[in-house]
Amino acid sequence: MMQHYQSILPAWFATPHSDVEVADRANSLEQHRRLRPLSQQRQFVLLCGDLVLDWWRNCATRSDLDRLFIDARTRRHQALANLVAGQLLISRRLSGAMSYLDKGLDLADGLLKPEDYFVVYNRHNDLRCLSLSEAARPAQDLPTLLNEARVIQRLNTERPGFSKDNWPNRFSMP
Repeated sequence: MMQHYQSILPAWFATPHSDVEVADRANSLEQHRRLRPLSQQRQFVLLCGDLVLDWWRNCATRSDLDRLFIDARTRRHQALANLVAGQLLISRRLSGAMSYLDKGLDLADGLLKPEDYFVVYNRHNDLRCLSLSEAARPAQDLPTLLNEARVIQRLNTERPGFSKDNWPNRFSMP
């Protein structure tokens, strides 16, 4: 989570972590807090890191995502908060994820290098075809989500009339 602040907006934060990885990352975040003076930007990035770790500990719920928005004082913070919240939701295919991702990308417009903007834009465009619901599914990493999205896109072109809204259950990805 602690990378150069300029390059943090196009990053993917919703890679599922094991308990051991969560503990290691929590220790790393704590070391960053103790060893370096914290700017407002660095404090916000650490807050995002805490929420991501809580999400993988199953201590954070959908309503806990609001914690990010309380301290999001700048446009960059608001973009990051929306991107992190959307990514965490879509990793478990929860409804509302695309709203956060779309708002995050809108806020990040002009803050990202053009090549980073299109990486994020294309990623969101691919993820848009995933079926989202109120019930959480097992978390998936980005390559798995993108693979599922591309399979659905391909099947949609080969089977006109199917969409994510009327997709037969037997075609659903685990």
